[in-house]
This record gives sequence, C-alpha cells and structure tokens, in this order.
Amino acid sequence: MTTIKLNRYYPHLTECITLEVSDEVAVVLSTGGRQCDSYKRRKREHDECSLDVDPGFEPDV
Repeated sequence: MTTIKLNRYYPHLTECITLEVSDEVAVVLSTGGRQCDSYKRRKREHDECSLDVDPGFEPDV
C-alpha cells in the first residue's frame, strides 16, 4: 500500500487529503501525471499554438 496526497493530482482541492491506495493505483496515477507533463513539455518545445485566436499566441505557450 502506498500513501498519496490528492493535492498533487487535483490542484483545485483546498485542503491536504492523503489516501492509502494499492501500488497499482499509485503507478497509474504517476504514469498519467508523467504523460501530462510530457505533453506540456513537447507542446512548449515545438511551439504549438492556435492560429485562429487573436492576438495569436496562447498564454500557456
């Protein structure tokens, strides 16, 4: 069993909540977080932005 903090995966939570979950659930959550971080990094590195928005660039790029 692994203890996780839900604030790490759900930043909109205002209070610190810890749960004890199985190892499989902890692996799935960490894999999903790494994939999301990888997507954001790849998006930033390749300057992906929307061309149909004024003034042009998205604020998170």
